[in-house]
Amino acid sequence: MTKYISLKKTQEKKTEPTIFTKFLTGDIGWKKSRFAPTFFKKVIYLGNCTVEGDMFACYTEGGMIAIFKGTKGNEFKKQNKK
Repeated sequence: MTKYISLKKTQEKKTEPTIFTKFLTGDIGWKKSRFAPTFFKKVIYLGNCTVEGDMFACYTEGGMIAIFKGTKGNEFKKQNKK
């Protein structure tokens, strides 16, 4: 099960799920993403960049960390209530 963590508490009332649009690669920069947040062990919301939008750090079971941009959804609100 994916663990969602937000570094910033928000009062947003979104009901949509988190969506990743692009991920950062070392050689060509941003590339279109086909990954869903549920692919990762842990998804950390880093905040909203005025240029890039909502930013995330994602951890795999093997310890890889990837940076994504997209739209923050309601999963983070649920996790902060626990």
